[in-house]
Amino acid sequence: MAKVLVVDKDESIRKLVKRIIDSNFTGVSVALASSGQEGWREFEDAETKPVLVFTELSFEEPLAGLTFAEKIKEASPSTLVVLFSLINPLARDMMANFDYYLRKSFTVSEFVRDFRHLLDMSERRE
Repeated sequence: MAKVLVVDKDESIRKLVKRIIDSNFTGVSVALASSGQEGWREFEDAETKPVLVFTELSFEEPLAGLTFAEKIKEASPSTLVVLFSLINPLARDMMANFDYYLRKSFTVSEFVRDFRHLLDMSERRE
């Protein structure tokens, strides 16, 4: 079973993403966290590491989005880290620790398409 971690301060976003994944994909478990610190604890404590981690940039320190993504990549280079944001990350250095970018303003069909693509990418990395 593939595991996904969704880290976003907005509870409605977390629940929406979980609902979309649960409704459209079998064999995928979704863990939710509201901060980088909570997400890191979830990641560290997981027996099976997530194949995908969705995170935003706007967490407060000490474990902001960029720092959180860097820690995930150091701990598990094969885990895909997805920047989940309303802004378009134009700066290359901003994307250094992210494997993919998804706009938060998505339709269900766009998310399903992109999520399927991300699962395929994660399978090729294993």
